[in-house]
Amino acid sequence: MANDLKPCPFCGDNAPELKSILAISLVVCEVCGARGPSVYRKPVSGYPHKKAVKGAASKWNTRKADEDGKMHDHPIHVEER
Repeated sequence: MANDLKPCPFCGDNAPELKSILAISLVVCEVCGARGPSVYRKPVSGYPHKKAVKGAASKWNTRKADEDGKMHDHPIHVEER
């Protein structure tokens, strides 16, 4: 699953990690600390673990289209103030 993750949109690192902690799954960039949206699974029955992991990866890989309407995988550069 980790090979299916896109690079970090902030620093461009190619090895973000998919983490599952208790009932939460999310993707974390170990280089810059960026985190993807958390996906919660229902502990008893309901949202299974595998589905939560896939959901976290899918949310990490979803990128907002640039102004030209096309998706780009280049890192986002933020100016310091």
